Amino acid sequence: KKKTKLVAAVRWLIGPQLGISANTPSVECIIMSESQAQRHSAQRNMSEGTAPNLSTSGDLENNTTVMDYDNQTRVFSGTFRTLQLWDIKRPERKGSESVTDEKFTLLFHTSAVVNDYRIKVWTLSLPVVVTVHGTQEPQAWATITWDNAFSNIVREPFQVPERVIWSQMALALNTKFESITGRSLTDDNLNFIYEKLFPLKNAGGEHKEYVTWAQFCKEKLPERSFTFWEWFFAIMKLTKEHCQSIWKAGSIVGFISKPKADEILRQSPVGTFLLRFSDSELGGITLALTNEQNSVLMLSPWTPRDLGIRGLADRIHDIPLLLRVYPSNRSRDDAFGEFYTQRPNNTISADGYVSNTIIAFVPAIENAMGTIAPQYDIQSSQQ
Repeated sequence: KKKTKLVAAVRWLIGPQLGISANTPSVECIIMSESQAQRHSAQRNMSEGTAPNLSTSGDLENNTTVMDYDNQTRVFSGTFRTLQLWDIKRPERKGSESVTDEKFTLLFHTSAVVNDYRIKVWTLSLPVVVTVHGTQEPQAWATITWDNAFSNIVREPFQVPERVIWSQMALALNTKFESITGRSLTDDNLNFIYEKLFPLKNAGGEHKEYVTWAQFCKEKLPERSFTFWEWFFAIMKLTKEHCQSIWKAGSIVGFISKPKADEILRQSPVGTFLLRFSDSELGGITLALTNEQNSVLMLSPWTPRDLGIRGLADRIHDIPLLLRVYPSNRSRDDAFGEFYTQRPNNTISADGYVSNTIIAFVPAIENAMGTIAPQYDIQSSQQ
């Protein structure tokens, strides 16, 4: 992101050989566009006097560092601790390309003298996408994820396939989700995701379909205002920021359709509930439960904003009808107790204030159980 500090590091695998590490060479970092990287890679060498003439697409600050050799780890490396991009020169875009489709790369280069012979070394980073606003983050990560997951190790910068088979996509999504949230996806989760991408296909089939780049992050999902990647990315973000521990504990089913959740709960005892990611609300998680009339209730999704006000475990604790969580069949307090926050006591603090809190209240449940709903006295001003 422009005007945001970042950390980058490079390692020279030559280590202590040839005595190069004793001279602590300096490394410079510049940013290149995809086309500039292609031209540079085609040259395969850096002639004398090349460094000042390297093509660049932006202005980097604090872009030089000295390489050091660590005798204990035997690592010869250099770290840019306060690298910062101040300006970027974007190439002319083709067709419907957006700024988040544009790939740049960081080029690191240095030189050293061995026996009066100067060795010049350079390497390119994996592609980077330059953003200026947080709203560009999902699509930028789509570009990076597709490139990292499906590109060949040896390639012309930065060629990627336009489509990949489902098995490759499933592996990439599982790897990404696990790296972000700490727990991998199940086969049932992946079958549900498959149905999101191929709603007219049989989830129990051979799954030999191809997923295109456009299908992955450009085309809207059927009857939705967002793409598949926007939906998947929002779920990853929600899980990471608001319910990672509960997800890792296995208490969130997550990727399951509303009809399937309804089918499971109709065959379950009263008070059984499950947590699923919303189909209609970006970054939403919803709770479904079996009530005392043996019907299934689906609560409207809780968004990151909701969970920032009151956490997921506390909201579950607030609803007395919830007894056992699917699929583990553990009691509510056994599964979620360690994630509850401490309830405020009834004492009056030294400054005279009485503690208070916000709770989740579901009228459709509480009224059926005979619980008295909270009363609010709203007075209008006299006119």
